[in-house]
This record gives sequence, C-alpha cells and structure tokens, in this order.
Amino acid sequence: MMTRIRETALLLRIQLCRLGGINSLLHGHDPRQKRRALGTLALCLMLVLMASGYSLMLAMMLADLGAVGMIPQAFTLALTALAFMTAMFKGPEMLFGGSDTPALRAMPVAPGSIVASRLLALLATELVFSLLIGVPAGAVYGLHMGAAGGVRLVLALCLVPALPMAAALALGTLLARLTLRMRHRALLTAVLNVALFVAIMALCGALTAAGVQGRLTQSVMLAMMGRLDRLLTGLYPPADWTAQAAAGNGGALVLLAAVSLGALALLTLAATACFARLADALGMAAPAARGSTQTGRPRSPLRALYGKEVRRFTSSSIYMMNASAGLLIYAMATAAACLTDLQPVLAPLLAVPVVRSRLPGLLTLAAMLLAGMTSTTSSSISMEGRQMETLHAMPVRRRDWLGAKLLLQMTLSAPVLALCGGVLALRLGLSAAQGAMLILAPAAYSLVMGIVGLALNLRFPRFDWEREVEAVKNGLSVLLTILIGMLVPLGIGAAWLLL
Repeated sequence: MMTRIRETALLLRIQLCRLGGINSLLHGHDPRQKRRALGTLALCLMLVLMASGYSLMLAMMLADLGAVGMIPQAFTLALTALAFMTAMFKGPEMLFGGSDTPALRAMPVAPGSIVASRLLALLATELVFSLLIGVPAGAVYGLHMGAAGGVRLVLALCLVPALPMAAALALGTLLARLTLRMRHRALLTAVLNVALFVAIMALCGALTAAGVQGRLTQSVMLAMMGRLDRLLTGLYPPADWTAQAAAGNGGALVLLAAVSLGALALLTLAATACFARLADALGMAAPAARGSTQTGRPRSPLRALYGKEVRRFTSSSIYMMNASAGLLIYAMATAAACLTDLQPVLAPLLAVPVVRSRLPGLLTLAAMLLAGMTSTTSSSISMEGRQMETLHAMPVRRRDWLGAKLLLQMTLSAPVLALCGGVLALRLGLSAAQGAMLILAPAAYSLVMGIVGLALNLRFPRFDWEREVEAVKNGLSVLLTILIGMLVPLGIGAAWLLL
C-alpha cells in the first residue's frame, strides 16, 4: 500500500511540474526556456486575476439584487459546467494516452498509480479554479451571512468539481471505447463536444435574452432568479448540498464530500481495470488517425502539406474545439439574430447616441474579436512535436510549410465569417458598404492573426508535450495570440467610443 502511495505521489509531482513550464523554470539550463516559462506564468497570473474579478462582480451583483442565497447554487453550477467541459475536452487521452504511457508501462509501476496520479493532477487544476472562483464568492457571501458561512461555502465549492469531472471522464472513456475502431473517431467526438458547447451557450443566451426583454429591472431579475432557483432545487442535488453546507448543515457537507470522492474512487478503479486494453488501443489508433500514407498522382508540396494539416486537424477533437470556439459563438449569435426579435435587444443600445451612430462599426469590431479567438496557427508548429527533425530533413520550402498552416486557418474561418456577416447584414438592413465591411474586416483580421499566430509559435514553440492538450491549450504562443486577438478590437472600440 505504501509503495502505491509513493508511486502515485512521485508521478503526481512530475505531472504538476509540467504545468505552465514549471519544470523548465526550476530545472532548465536554457535561458530562453526560462524566459518563456516566466512569460507563461505571468499570463496565467493575469488570467487568474481576471477570473477572480469576474467572480467577484457576479457575487456582488447577486448581493446587490438581494439574492445572496442564490450565490452557492449559482457558483456550484458555474464550477460544474467548467469542470465538465474541461474534463470532456481532455477526454480519455488524459487518462490513457500520451507519449509517456509506453515508458511508464515498461517500468515497475502499477497501472492504478498512473491513473490515480493523472486524475489527481487534473483535480489539482480544478481545485485551483474552484479557489479562484470560490474565494471571491465566499467573501461576498461571508459579508452578508457571516464569516463562517463564507468559509463553509469555499470548502464546499472545492468539493464540487470532482463529480462532474468523474462523469465527463467516464463518458469520454465510454465514447472512446465505442468509437475506437471508427475511421473518423475524432470527428464524432468533436461533434458531440460542439453539441454540448452549443447547448450550454444556448441556455446562457436564453437567460440573457429573457433578462433583456424584461429591460433588466431589479424586479424582473429577482423574478427570473426565483424561477431559476425553484427549477434547480432538486434538479441537481450537489447544488442543494452546497447551499445547505454553506448555511451550516454539516451533514450536507459530508454527503457532498462522500459522493464526490466516491465518484473519483469508482472512476479510478474502472480506469485501472481497463487501462492496459485502452492504452494499447489508443496507441495503435493514433498513427492511423493522424495521417496515413496515400498513393496516387503527384501533388504540389503546398497541396500535400495542406492535406497533412487538414488530416491532423480533423484527427484531434481538442485541436478542433480549441481552434473553432470563436466561430461557433459567431454562428450561434447569427442564428439567434435570425430567430429572435432584435428590437428589445437593440433598444438599449440605440438609446445611446454615440452607440446608435456607430453600431455597424461596433458590430464589425465584435466579429473581429470572435475571429481573433479563432487560431489554428498559434499551435500548429507545436503540434509537429518530435517530427520537426524529420520535416527539417525534407526538401520542403519554408514558404510552403507555413503557407499550408495559414491556408488551413483561412479555410476554417473565411467561409463562416463571410456567411455570418452576410446574413447579419441582411437581417439588420445594413448598406452595401457596411455589409462589405462586416464581411471583409473580420476575414482580413483573421488572416492577420493567423500570421501573428505563426510568428509567435515560431518564436515560442513547444515540442516537449506528451499530450496534444499541452500544445493546444498550454502553449505561450496560444495564450498570446488569443490575448492580442481580443485586446486589439476591444482597444479600437474603446478608443472610438471615447473620441
């Protein structure tokens, strides 16, 4: 037993040191790697402060509306959705995949120790998010309900992510097991993830639309939250247990801890039992999924490299979801504009003279912001991984290699931006010039951000990843590209409104 604990602790330490470039910062000898690690940690710290600020503003808004009792349930649902989406996107690759899995299996290490260390590493990141979101909420709750209530709320929120994380990983593992022999397994997984993402965004949009139609008065907001409270009561028991634990019910806190930790224990046992079989199956399926040798007539280097980029993109559900989130939001907003009455939504904006005269331009900037969130190039070089040495040895021009990656970016974004921009222009009755600007400006900005993403990924590549999620989500180039892509339209819009 003690041997298993020591093995798990050592593997967990290794997993945690790889987060955010901590290992390079502590043990690296290359000054460039240390600077990159410091930059990554600085960006993570900024995102941490932003997340805590949003949490604090939401909790203060609920308190100002006299709905302090809604804080436990509201933040439980937020953490549940965040934990479920995070674990669902990572999927079985996090438990059974990774280039380090064959090496670990060759060592005298129990499969249960490998599974437990990976689950605990993911749980540690979820715990950090829980603290970032829960501490500001607990502070506001404690100011109104007593300091002890705030502490109990933070403690209960730290237990919340375990259950949805276990459910998402179990669902992803089952899906991987059922679709393992399918040729387009990653596409099916991505479609299901998109459906889940659309459902969550649609629910948020419906609540927002209901609030806007009620002109956002305090009485309407309280009525909406009252209806939501009654709907959720009994629908998701952990939210009720969190509220009861924050109110001082020790039994509810014990029940929440038992259910959450019990779900993780069951998942650990089940994953350990099928670890060898699924690890072998995923290891054999990966090479076939990431591209197979095709014979036929000769193709130009650019076309062949573009086909390689497309196959890599469609073989990774994480890559597809991370690179298309902004476009999905834009498409959903366009569909909502076509299916709903826009007058209640636009009335508050049209009441402000400076906004009314510049509404088409602001809409164009919003489309540019969503286009800036979409970037395949910011991680496309890192996705090459350890194949970079092979690519350097091939007689391929650098222009063709980078051009194929940029072409994938525009293939993904240009049709969506053109279609959504054209539909919105017709729906809002914009002039021909305004409609052309709504289509062309976001497309041009997507091209610029594709070049920026390539430049940043060339400057800050990450080839030492063990799982694709590390290259797609945790790279410094990815964080910088998304940050620049969002801040530029926001800065232009703010300066334009203030002039």
